[in-house]
Amino acid sequence: MMSGSSANSRQDASPIADIVRAYAQSPEILAEIFAIFLKEAPERQAALAAAVRSDDLEAARSVAHSLANTTGTMKVSSALELARATESAARAGDREALAEQSRKLIAAVDTIVTAIRSHPLAQR
Repeated sequence: MMSGSSANSRQDASPIADIVRAYAQSPEILAEIFAIFLKEAPERQAALAAAVRSDDLEAARSVAHSLANTTGTMKVSSALELARATESAARAGDREALAEQSRKLIAAVDTIVTAIRSHPLAQR
């Protein structure tokens, strides 16, 4: 069991493993989801960073909410939790938490983008 379990955890280490499994029978849909994420994620990351820099709490909340929806669709629960924490910090006006959570969220989205770009469906 240990060796099979280890093999599965290595295989599942990718942040996109859950969505790949969920759409295993629909590669065309998965490729479309990947394409949309690759287009929109950098725009949202930039918008979040700009909102935090300019101390625009409402814009930061809105972008974090959007990223929560997107990362939820991607089935990346760790990024979804970061997006929710970022949104909550913005809503509460906690600028220190907002700065920290937004940095973590942007890094998590980078990890997802990297995983998608290395997936064969993103090469189409």
